[in-house]
Amino acid sequence: MSERKKRVLAVDDDPLIRGLIVQLLSPAYEVVQAADGVDALREIQRQPPDLLLLDLRMPVMDGWQLVDRLERGRYEVPIVIVSGEAQRPWPDSQLVRARYKKGGLISDLLALCDSVLAEAPAGGGRKKRAKSGERRPRAPRR
Repeated sequence: MSERKKRVLAVDDDPLIRGLIVQLLSPAYEVVQAADGVDALREIQRQPPDLLLLDLRMPVMDGWQLVDRLERGRYEVPIVIVSGEAQRPWPDSQLVRARYKKGGLISDLLALCDSVLAEAPAGGGRKKRAKSGERRPRAPRR
């Protein structure tokens, strides 16, 4: 019986970037796509991925907003930021396991995915359950 392929969700508003990621990762992983944070959140709720490849600048819901929503929702999906962002700082979150600057060697992105997935527990992306009597902290309003 063969082992299930790890599931990677590629989130980028540029279909060419998503296509490149699919082409690169499909031999080793099951790759699904989302064009923005809203689509990504729906996909994560439907079937959590083992890894999230996340662009930062996107319409509707950007990468910063998605990271915030995942943290508040207590999702434990490991994230690799894939961005060329130079204006704003990249998210500082425990979910972010690695960063890849667009324009770098594409083989480096594959190596990052392999490394992060090797460290991630099986079935990543699941919601973290609150312990009995534990309250979820509220995020500060911005």
